[in-house]
Amino acid sequence: MSPQHAFHHLYSISRRLTICLVVMAAIVALGTVALLYLKTDAQTEEELRKRADEMTEYLARALEISFWNLDVESMTMISDAFAQNAIVASIVVTDRSGKILYVYQDEPSVAWTERLHPIQHQRQTIGQVRLTFTKQPAQRARYTLLRAMVTTSAMILLVLGGGSGLLVRIFLRKPLQRLNAIVSAYAEGKYTTFEDTPLPYLEFQPFGYVLKRMGVTISEQMKRLQESEERYRKAQAMGHVGNWEYHLQTAHFWGSDEAKRIYGFDPAQSDFSTEAVESCIPERERVHQALIDLIEAEKPYHLEFEIHPRDSSAPRIIVSIAELLRDEQGAPLKVVGVIQDITERKRAEEQIRAHNRLLKEAVQQKQREMEALFERMLRQEKLATIGQISGSIAHELRNSLGAIKQAIYYLKQLARRQQLSAENPKAVRHLDIIETELNTSERVIADLLEISRKKPPKRQFTDLHALLTDVIARCHFPPQIRVAMTMTPASFEIFVDPLKIQQVFLNVLTNAAQAIDGEGAITIHAAQSPESGETTIEIHDTGAGISAEEIQKAFEPLYTTKATGTGLGLPICKEIIESHQGRIMLTSEQGNGATVTIILPNLSSLFNSAA
Repeated sequence: MSPQHAFHHLYSISRRLTICLVVMAAIVALGTVALLYLKTDAQTEEELRKRADEMTEYLARALEISFWNLDVESMTMISDAFAQNAIVASIVVTDRSGKILYVYQDEPSVAWTERLHPIQHQRQTIGQVRLTFTKQPAQRARYTLLRAMVTTSAMILLVLGGGSGLLVRIFLRKPLQRLNAIVSAYAEGKYTTFEDTPLPYLEFQPFGYVLKRMGVTISEQMKRLQESEERYRKAQAMGHVGNWEYHLQTAHFWGSDEAKRIYGFDPAQSDFSTEAVESCIPERERVHQALIDLIEAEKPYHLEFEIHPRDSSAPRIIVSIAELLRDEQGAPLKVVGVIQDITERKRAEEQIRAHNRLLKEAVQQKQREMEALFERMLRQEKLATIGQISGSIAHELRNSLGAIKQAIYYLKQLARRQQLSAENPKAVRHLDIIETELNTSERVIADLLEISRKKPPKRQFTDLHALLTDVIARCHFPPQIRVAMTMTPASFEIFVDPLKIQQVFLNVLTNAAQAIDGEGAITIHAAQSPESGETTIEIHDTGAGISAEEIQKAFEPLYTTKATGTGLGLPICKEIIESHQGRIMLTSEQGNGATVTIILPNLSSLFNSAA
């Protein structure tokens, strides 16, 4: 054989090895997989950035109307809808002052980039949305690509082994045995074997270089994959989220470590079967039926139920979501699902609901207090206006009426001595009428002066029974009206201004007597609570009663339903009682009379308020 022929023969072997090794390995393994991986990664990042900008702007526009209308429920629904997107890691919505109105945080997600966008209404910034986005869905796609790379590399080696088997047996048995040793080591996860088993052949240097680079690449990727799996396990543990699978053909049930921990199992144990899991679920019939409905009718499987963990720890509340997977022929293959321990969230929600109830009650109480304060200020303003107008003229009227009263007294004395003309027998009767109206005018003037004085009460210890008895005697009730009084205890003292409280009782009892047409009764009941120390006085009449509309206006100045009334009696009573830090109320039913309730505070509360 000539040297040229021998040289040509050697090059023939090199060409065959180049075709089998370099073309298949370099083009398929490095060219296709590497370029596809890099291109996909770049495109994915660009698309994610574009989607992040679009979603942030769209969310800001979507929240404009509900944000402007303060529609928290609509704002929450819109934000929750955006939060369902897989690339959204967190959403924070704030008003113009920076107050947070909505927060969503996907705990397992790792933030990659952040976007801010103002919420504007009619070119006015009324808030801001801040979104962070995650690359984890894209990373999972790259992990899939990584597995494809490993699979492709393995296929390359298989094709190389099968296609070059004949050449190996004929020409390159020993070198290929070394290659087989390297590949076998790679299959066992030993990626440093190439250094121990070199290929000192020129024809094998390109392929050897590819194998060496592949070993380095796979080693790095396996390390990253292990780190990713560890992060995934930690994320499940931190978020109390586990996943499970149920294979329909083999009835095999599998669960992640966190799923086992949620159900109270030791992750190292293998006894994580459907029977063991169902024994932890009090509502196992409902859960089992939902799984059957998913498999047979593809009804959505989204349940929330309580479990009693296997390790006898406290009961937990979990959410379980599952879906049915089918094989290539469409037959049910397995059920995959996730569970999440939401016990803490449920507890927090209950606390929030309790706090909301307390807050609502506090707001309602404060609103009632503000309304009462407003009504009192309005009434006081009316009384102050009346007092300013009437205070200056009441003294003048009283002087004039005093002169008239003296003249009437003189004329009546003449009538008694029969010194008036007997030709006018109606003169004495008209004098009585004038005197009656004069007394009425004096009461009006007294009320007007009471409004204008605004003096604080001069409190002293006063026997309530004696005070009421004296007021009843002053009223001169007609005989057809019966008056009854009861006290619990039989006698006790109150710390009040006796003259002012006497005026209150006179007004209330006079109104009660005027409300009775014909025969009737007035009942007075006074009681002092041993627990609170408050004194309650109830004065009830058997008159016709008054309407609800009249009750609302009864304490308004100048409002009266009587032809000779001034509309100042009850407002003055209310001012006097409130100056004693007490309360006065009017209740009535048509046809069943009316009841005035007066509540005076105990002595300790008076001294505390004074202090």
